[in-house]
Amino acid sequence: MTHIEEQVIQLIKSRAWAGKYKYGVGMDRTDLTVFNWLQHLQEELTDAAIYVEKLKEMQRAAPAKQPGQAFAQGDRVRKVKGYKFPGVVVAAFTTLEGNWRYVVQCAADEVAGMLHIYNGEQLEEAGEEGETCESSEPTIPDYLKESIDKAQIELRAWNYRLKNKIGSEEAAHAGIANAVAQLRELEKLL
Repeated sequence: MTHIEEQVIQLIKSRAWAGKYKYGVGMDRTDLTVFNWLQHLQEELTDAAIYVEKLKEMQRAAPAKQPGQAFAQGDRVRKVKGYKFPGVVVAAFTTLEGNWRYVVQCAADEVAGMLHIYNGEQLEEAGEEGETCESSEPTIPDYLKESIDKAQIELRAWNYRLKNKIGSEEAAHAGIANAVAQLRELEKLL
């Protein structure tokens, strides 16, 4: 079981205890009809719809960028060095170490839809649509360096998960082995 399932189990136990404490009965009660249970369910789902609407309102009011975030979803960007990669930020997230990363969907016709993940230093704002990826083809060393960097980041992430007991130990060991294998294959090409 992952920590997610364990958290859900703890939540269920907590809610069961709270219900028993608040109402003096548990879910094994027999004093309610099917209609009564449906009424309770409808009330809970109505509350959930209200919470969803509130969260949507908060999301709309949230600033487009968080502190330290260079780009927001919807920003037009391009890769700064090496091969061209004009596109649109479709997601922004932080790594386990707290560094911002940006998922960019390529807007060039040749590879439209391709997704790459970059850090903020690898990108700059782009103005116009219609850029292509044709010029500034990547050199082999640049491409390999980026692939090696990505594999090293993956290796650090798996080591962090293992060290901090995030997820299963077996998955972490498999991830580490995979990242090391990727690095060995890439180093053969240098």
